[in-house]
Parts: sequence; structure tokens; C-alpha cells
Amino acid sequence: MGTAPIAAIPSQKPQAFHAIVAEEPLDNLLEKFWTIEEVPNGPHNAPEDSACEQYYLNTVGREPDGRFVVALPFRKSPPLLGDSLGQATRRFLQLERRLSRSPELFNQYKKVMQGYLDEGYLSVVPAVELTQNREAYYIPHHGVMKSESSSTLLC
Repeated sequence: MGTAPIAAIPSQKPQAFHAIVAEEPLDNLLEKFWTIEEVPNGPHNAPEDSACEQYYLNTVGREPDGRFVVALPFRKSPPLLGDSLGQATRRFLQLERRLSRSPELFNQYKKVMQGYLDEGYLSVVPAVELTQNREAYYIPHHGVMKSESSSTLLC
């Protein structure tokens, strides 16, 4: 008698995969891209833009040394900036006290400020202007010490 192998036959259920791919034609994609990225062909200036440009044209000037000077185009009048003279004075007095503790640092600070004056980066405000009630904004200054730098110790 012969041998017959007997084993379970695995039953596989048929598997199905359905996929739908919808691709937009390349022409349509390119057309959308260029529509979004297109530079407008004409000026679309708001009235505020035109006023700002006119303000620029009216206030631009050139210094004797060749530098251009332009007034800032404030949206609202400068008095809305607040009283900056008091704060700038307090910061200066605080800086003065700190520098008085170190004569070497004070001398370095004087050199840096003199350099700024010589280069025209800052100017001395006449005392009479401080007492007049005029529209101005004073930027408080505080010396920054960079102990790790050998070339610019103070700025």
C-alpha cells in the first residue's frame, strides 16, 4: 500500500485593492501657479501710499557730506510718541552714575561718543531747544560694555 500525504490546505480569500487617482492636468496647475505669482501690471496704490510717496518727495534732502536725509512718515503726529525727554534724562543720569564708578570706562565712553560726534552719527542738542515746547523724540542711550571684545569694548 502506498502513502498519501494529508495536510490542511490553507484557504485564501481573494483580496481586492481599489484606488482612484485624480490628477489635475499639468496645464491647469501651471496656470494656477502663474496666476498666484503674477506681478500686477499696473499701480494699485492706496491713497495712503500716494500720500507717503508725496511726503517723501517733499522731505528728501542731501547733506553737505553727500548723505541723504528723509523725514520719517509718521501715520499720526509725533506728539503721540509721548514725553521722551524725561526718560532719556533719567537713563543718562543712571549711565553717568555707573560710569563715575570706573574712570577708565568713563574715558572709553567719552572716546566712543566723540567718535560718534565726529562721524556725524549724533549731534548735541542746544540747551535752548530742551526748554522750548517743541515736537521732538529723544532716544535714551545706555552704554553697552563688551568685556569679551578687544576691539569694541564699549558701544
